[in-house]
Amino acid sequence: MIKKGDLLLSEERKLITQQGFLIGIEVELWKLPLPQPVEFPQGYKFKLLAYNLENPVELVRIDNHYGKEPHYHSNGKQKFFVWVSLAETERLFLQLTQEKFGSFAWDINIKNYEWN
Repeated sequence: MIKKGDLLLSEERKLITQQGFLIGIEVELWKLPLPQPVEFPQGYKFKLLAYNLENPVELVRIDNHYGKEPHYHSNGKQKFFVWVSLAETERLFLQLTQEKFGSFAWDINIKNYEWN
């Protein structure tokens, strides 16, 4: 059986963007035990999700899971990306989300959970 690991962060927020979208934000970050499969760079399993509360199919999601290395979903498409760090993954999430929904206040800072 695969162990789930330690939950480092679990947050949910609802907020309004500068463009007037009411969006939901969900963030989960896990640190997995050894051995860590390639799908989980540096042992992290994560989900960063932003979605339009009035039309939930409008979303940006960055995640990884067994069988799929880090990738994101936006505009109905999936794209893999090269892992660099939690900080870069958070930056990509904010960039994609702000492009889709507009600027908003962000105070979750998953990069603070990065282990070297």
